[in-house]
Amino acid sequence: MNKNIDNILVCRYFSLSEFFNEIQTEQSLNAKRKKSVLDNLRKGHLVSYHLLNKQEGIFDDYLVVDFKNVYGIHRSTLSKIIKNSGTRVRLLPPYREHLSQAFARYFMRVGLPQDIAIEGY
Repeated sequence: MNKNIDNILVCRYFSLSEFFNEIQTEQSLNAKRKKSVLDNLRKGHLVSYHLLNKQEGIFDDYLVVDFKNVYGIHRSTLSKIIKNSGTRVRLLPPYREHLSQAFARYFMRVGLPQDIAIEGY
């Protein structure tokens, strides 16, 4: 960890099954709709979420990172959490860069006050 940084941003993550349970409460999902959501998640079309592949023995299910809920945590507190957790899992390149790029894409979005209406074409 970089000793010059005081606060580190962390995101919530959950298993794919928990993700579908959470969506199920917001909207009804039949098998076709669930497949569509999964395909959009896999392709990166759901910009507020990022899908991580499962790793047998470490993660038994796919993980979904939630960019909508970002928290700042002090470096010393995070170091204590890491020390007490035992196993530390890290993403390897290029998966780490892919996650970082998805995070940046979510936060760099700009919303215009009014959509551009194209008429006559």
